[in-house]
Amino acid sequence: MPLAVDVSAAVYGAKASVSGRLGTKEFNVFGGANGSVFSANANVSTGIFTGEGQKYGVLLDANVGAYALKGEYSYGATLFGISMQTKIGGSLGAAHIGGTAGTYYDARSGTFNITVQENIGFGVGESGEVKIKIPVPFIKK
Repeated sequence: MPLAVDVSAAVYGAKASVSGRLGTKEFNVFGGANGSVFSANANVSTGIFTGEGQKYGVLLDANVGAYALKGEYSYGATLFGISMQTKIGGSLGAAHIGGTAGTYYDARSGTFNITVQENIGFGVGESGEVKIKIPVPFIKK
C-alpha cells in the first residue's frame, strides 16, 4: 500500500534548456542550463516508498514559487557508475521557498539515490541541489 502524496502544478511564459555529456555511461562529465520567464510552480511529494515503481526509501519535498526570471546551471560527473550532480540557480522578481531531502533504492536502475535541495527568495533568490546515485553492486558486469 503506498504511503505517499505527489501533487504538482507549473506554468511558464517561456522556457528554454540545453544539456550535454562527454564520455561513456560509466565515466563522464555532464552539464546543462535552463531558464524561464514569468513562471510559477508548486509541488508536494512526500512519503515512504514501499516498492511502488520498484523504489524503497523516504522522500520529503515541498516547493512553491513565482518568478519573473529564473535560471539554473547543473554540472556533474560519473566515475565507475557513481554519479554526482550539483545544481545552482538564481531568480529575479521572485517569491519562492522550498526544500527536498530523500534517500531511496531504485530496483529498476539498481542504484541507491540521495537528493538534497533548497531554494529561497523574495525579490532576489537562490537555489542549490545535490544528487548522488550509487550503483549496487558498485561495479556492474
